[in-house]
Amino acid sequence: MEISGEALTTWATLDFSSAAARDDASPRAPPRLGELWVTDPTTNSLRLSWTVPEGQFDSFAVQFKDKSGPQVVPVKGQDRTATITALDAGRKYRFLLYGLLGKRRFGPLTAEGATEPMNAVDRTGEKHPTKPRLGEELRVTSVTQNSVDLSWTVSEGQFDSFVVQYKDRDGQSQVVPVDGSHREVRVSGLDPDRRYKLLLYGLRDSKRVGPLSVIAVTGECDRPPNRSTPLGGRLY
Repeated sequence: MEISGEALTTWATLDFSSAAARDDASPRAPPRLGELWVTDPTTNSLRLSWTVPEGQFDSFAVQFKDKSGPQVVPVKGQDRTATITALDAGRKYRFLLYGLLGKRRFGPLTAEGATEPMNAVDRTGEKHPTKPRLGEELRVTSVTQNSVDLSWTVSEGQFDSFVVQYKDRDGQSQVVPVDGSHREVRVSGLDPDRRYKLLLYGLRDSKRVGPLSVIAVTGECDRPPNRSTPLGGRLY
């Protein structure tokens, strides 16, 4: 049986359209929440930070209870931090973070933190540990197409942990947590041939110290060799 060129073209168009429709209808992976932690306590505020390792949310909602009852703080979808204010001094709070996409709610992530007491002066006469202090610089020790190795020093004291912050190609803040005993980290999942500003903070008793900062540029993508035909000859 013969098929005319016109019929073949029509069939190919319909088949392509059907395939495109199937691709459009394929479900995308939903966004995913990462970690939530509490830092920077004052007598009436706490700072929340979180990560979104995959996807994008329309918005977030932070829930907690104060002496008046349940409270909800809305946060924009592009933000990764929120400062919760009007809190009571010397009080412990438990926070829940939800990610919102359309009518769906993801989470929650949970974290606890305490505000500083109104009278923070210690009158017991006890000797407190030396406040930790970061060294003078954050250094780039190695670079690849999609990663940067960082190292740093702690000139005094000891931190509970560290965090490295940077912005991805979409302008979203990303956070890499690091154990307090470490002095180096590899930041991976970066884009090739891109300039990044990386910030390092030290965390101790929910207080944030720093940052140290450094600029790094990832390596370029490998390019195939330029194969050209030599003069007077053929390329095999």
